[in-house]
Amino acid sequence: MKELLTPIGMLMLLALLATFWVFRGFKWSIYLLIIPTIYLILDSSLASLIITSSILIWTYLISDILLGSYSEKVKDWFYWVSLILFISSLTFIQLNNDTYHITAGISLLMFLSFGWISDAYYGRILEREKISYYLTYFLYFPKFISGPVETTANFLPQLKSFTNSLFDKSILNKGISLIILGLFKKFVIADNFISDEEVFGHDLKWNILLVLWFSFVHFVKIYADFSGLIDIVRGVSMLFGLNLKINFNKPFSSVGIKDYWSRWHISLSNWVLENLFKPISFQFRGLFKQYTGVVALFVSFGVITIWHGLSWNYLIFSLLHVAVLIIENIFNLKWITSKNLIKSIFQRIIFLSFLSLMTLFFNNYEFLDTAKLFGYMTNTIELADFSSYSLMICFSIVLLSLLFGVEANYSKYDNKIWFKVLLIILVILAFPENARNFIYEF
Repeated sequence: MKELLTPIGMLMLLALLATFWVFRGFKWSIYLLIIPTIYLILDSSLASLIITSSILIWTYLISDILLGSYSEKVKDWFYWVSLILFISSLTFIQLNNDTYHITAGISLLMFLSFGWISDAYYGRILEREKISYYLTYFLYFPKFISGPVETTANFLPQLKSFTNSLFDKSILNKGISLIILGLFKKFVIADNFISDEEVFGHDLKWNILLVLWFSFVHFVKIYADFSGLIDIVRGVSMLFGLNLKINFNKPFSSVGIKDYWSRWHISLSNWVLENLFKPISFQFRGLFKQYTGVVALFVSFGVITIWHGLSWNYLIFSLLHVAVLIIENIFNLKWITSKNLIKSIFQRIIFLSFLSLMTLFFNNYEFLDTAKLFGYMTNTIELADFSSYSLMICFSIVLLSLLFGVEANYSKYDNKIWFKVLLIILVILAFPENARNFIYEF
């Protein structure tokens, strides 16, 4: 996506957009939306091409069987075999990414693949789709690497009608606003916080306050980076006449971990709920009895762990979330319960601190480097420790204020020209010398 934001990338996007809208009345115009993805796969490696082709063919054949007049036992067998193949293949890809140079979007493609099979199995898809709709659902270029994890129920009906729709200026305005907001979140906020490279792997004279400060900054940086990317993806999609799902809904206002996962990476959370948690909870309740929900939770977060990376950091991140979700469910726990303003603020600080510390494990660094940060929390608090970070702390406060201020007023001013111009000016002024890749473009 970062390459798309270069001058050449923007020109290519505009050319594709213009071509699409000129020829949108022709049935073949839908194939324009998958050309960049096909180029990415061909440019990546032969392995990426073979895996992509295999996934698309397998999904089409299995869904055709599930939609046919076969016995329920046959359908059950193909469905559960597909689930096992999905998890094992996802593991293989994560283990061999570097060896075979597999493009990042393949793992998301596998989620969409099993989601399609699951929809056919549970009757959310009732008939065989045209090959053009089928391929576009999987290979639509803005969301191929990062998502959101679109459902067939949201995406397919739009594909079947959008080529005949007229150019809508309000949708154009909304799309441009989202793109600008995404650029602001990424290049003004995320890329100007203290970088992980400056922290992980270094010996620092930190204490509990500095660790809490960095953990929250690290958390917000992930949010600004990823939500900014999704804003750009959704904005670009609106220019093509497609409305993708919202992926974040004020996650920092969550009242608990369960509530958090209903607000953070919503498309993934819903996908896991519908395609892993619910089916396992229903099918195996006789085997695991009252522990079926726990088993389903472990499998669900196990898949999330595999997707993000086979490392101790991601495993511990998932296990911590599973443990807290179980505790919340058993005790019906809510972190923010008081109606008193002062008490509720204090409760939210405690919850966000705890959530931020868990999110420290969401990284690609060595586990010992992450554990070292927690070791700093036992150090004595001395004012001298803050001296070399005072400017950075103040700057991070400015960035946090900017982010939450813009988000709070976005719906109010997103149609105002001056608001867009202000964000563009901030992007230009704060654009870092070495802009980093988006979080899901590793």
